[in-house]
Amino acid sequence: MNGLRVAVIGGLTDSMDTLSTPKLMQEWHTIPVVATVRKYAAELKNKSDLIVLLGHITEEEEREFLKSATEIPVMVTGHIHSGLDHAITQDGRILVRVKSNGEELGRLDLKVDTKKKAPVSWEWKRIPINPPSSSPPPMSMRK
Repeated sequence: MNGLRVAVIGGLTDSMDTLSTPKLMQEWHTIPVVATVRKYAAELKNKSDLIVLLGHITEEEEREFLKSATEIPVMVTGHIHSGLDHAITQDGRILVRVKSNGEELGRLDLKVDTKKKAPVSWEWKRIPINPPSSSPPPMSMRK
C-alpha cells in the first residue's frame, strides 16, 4: 500500500502433534517455529519495510517471539482461545490476538517508519461479533 512493502510470514506451533492425530499428521511434522520464522525474517529483511508474523502458536511461543525475535515488529497470533484485552508491546514491537471461534475480529492500524522498518504508532481494536440469536426464526421464515 502506497509503496510499503510488507512481508507476512505464517508460523505453526511446535505442539501440532498434540493437536491432531497420527493418522491425520501421517509423515508431516512441524519444525521449531521461532527459529524457522526468524530464518525467513532474516531473508526478507532487505526486501521489505515491515515484517508481520501470522502465528497459530502457544502463549509460551508468543513470549519467546517477543523476547527473541526483534526483527519481527508485528505479531498477530491465534490458537489460544482467549483474546488479549490490550496489545502486548516490547521494545516497540506489538503482539495482538482476538478471541477464537469467530467471537471477535481485530483491527491494527499502523504508522511505519520505513527507514527503521518499525511501527512508530499503532491503534489496536477488538471488534465483537454479535452472536446469533438462540431462539428459532419465526414460523413464517422457516423453510
